[in-house]
Amino acid sequence: MEIPEQEITFKKLQEKGVKITVITENPDQTVYGNVEFLYMLLKEMKEAGIKVKSADREIEHFAVIDSELVWHGGMNLLGKEDVWDNLIRVKDAKAASELLEIAVKRMEN
Repeated sequence: MEIPEQEITFKKLQEKGVKITVITENPDQTVYGNVEFLYMLLKEMKEAGIKVKSADREIEHFAVIDSELVWHGGMNLLGKEDVWDNLIRVKDAKAASELLEIAVKRMEN
């Protein structure tokens, strides 16, 4: 069985001390896709040492790397492809901090 490229990349980052957190919508809230498959993906991420948080409401789609590199967009990395998928890359520590702050506040409310 071939190991997916993302898993190899995540392992290399984790070996360097990088901590990875994924904030995603609760699979039970999904309208499209296979809920069991989504739970399987979340389980695999947790087993790989990735911290996974589920939100019960819609969340922004973004990734923050090294507290300064932001990938932001409407691409659902854990679900069905869509013609409207897009990603924007921004290297800005302030933007990264603000996005993380917004995500945490939404999870608390």
